[in-house]
Amino acid sequence: MNIDQTTFESHVPSFKNATDEVFNKVKPILDRTEVELIASLFSGGTLPEGASVADSFQHLVCLAAAHRAMSHLDLVLTPTGFGIVSNQNLAPASRDRVAALTRQLYRERSDCEDQLLDQLTATSWSGTEASFRHISRLLWNATLARHYGIRSQSSFSELYSDEYQALVSQIDEAEQKVAELISPELYEQLLGKIRTHGSLSAEETFVLAQSRSLIASQVNPSGEFRAKHLAKSLFRFIETHVEQLASYQSSSTYQSRHAPRYENKQEHSTFFFG
Repeated sequence: MNIDQTTFESHVPSFKNATDEVFNKVKPILDRTEVELIASLFSGGTLPEGASVADSFQHLVCLAAAHRAMSHLDLVLTPTGFGIVSNQNLAPASRDRVAALTRQLYRERSDCEDQLLDQLTATSWSGTEASFRHISRLLWNATLARHYGIRSQSSFSELYSDEYQALVSQIDEAEQKVAELISPELYEQLLGKIRTHGSLSAEETFVLAQSRSLIASQVNPSGEFRAKHLAKSLFRFIETHVEQLASYQSSSTYQSRHAPRYENKQEHSTFFFG
């Protein structure tokens, strides 16, 4: 993927510059970022076919490289674009502007990666080892977690990729509880359909949305009361719609919940006197 200055600046307009001085400083970071992202996101280091996937990946590479460059290079944002820092022209106000842009690039990069991975579920990528690695839970990315109300541990920052990673252990613990509630079999079926962009029935769609809300409530410090309400509601739903949720109906969880009570009858080999 040959990303030239024009292409890079079209993806990251804030880096537009009249000369190639800034781009030449960013180019090594751009190339390294591309290699690292290919290795991280794609099994075998090959992008699936599809122009939209290639475009999205190129956008991600440019955003990620720009974000990395902000903290590694002597760049300063000016009213006319980026310039190279020198002791004579570095203004204190520029540091604030650079910090704000760094945060913006971080958020855009986080959202872009989530969107790209979601696109990839509709391609041959869905059956690869990378898909299992990146989509390993119902609330599998920061965008979804934010949508369902999970808050950052810091009250001063919104939840994006880094903040999401800081909560992964808590999210996994909550996901385990949800799997036990709806049955591991139904949980895995939902997860499999997420990985493969599979079609969900109306009942599965509701269970997925409620499960994600329940996970979010369990992760948030003040969500205990809501979590209890959601758990009861979700349990009633799967029990009421068991015939439409075949994976739950055939699960060991459902069987154990509906096993007939033991009756102490004389003809049973385990009969005992009361």
